[in-house]
Amino acid sequence: MEAEAQCRANECWKQRHSVEQTSVAGEERDVCQEILESWRERVKELIRGFEPADMWNQDETGTMWKALPEKSLAERSKRCRGGKNAKQKITAAFFVNAVGGKETPILIGSSKKPRCFANLLDTSRPCGADNFSNDKAWMKSDIMINVLTKLNNKLKRTD
Repeated sequence: MEAEAQCRANECWKQRHSVEQTSVAGEERDVCQEILESWRERVKELIRGFEPADMWNQDETGTMWKALPEKSLAERSKRCRGGKNAKQKITAAFFVNAVGGKETPILIGSSKKPRCFANLLDTSRPCGADNFSNDKAWMKSDIMINVLTKLNNKLKRTD
């Protein structure tokens, strides 16, 4: 109950002082509805004849773990400006199929042997993930080819 009262007090204070939570920076993008509809039809054609267990999706997410926050409190009439972001990044990629099957996630950092994993017994798979590195900690084609080749070989063995 006390937390609810505090939350109401915060909202009242923000309204009284014309303060709102706002994004420091951002981009707005529109998706063309015609393209979206055409792809919906095309996907139906592309997946015809495949079993759900054979349809895989890969998605990745990255975080700048030393970056400044993207949101802040500011007066409504004022523009909030951010600073230069730190470049330390880690990328994680995940593979799942249409029936919920999962593969080992991958981590991509800028260090070949991160110090934080030095005392692990199996440093090749920290946190149960395959570890890769490159200067910018981005997914690159050589990493994707490596991972997809391993996945393809594994799926061939299970058939």
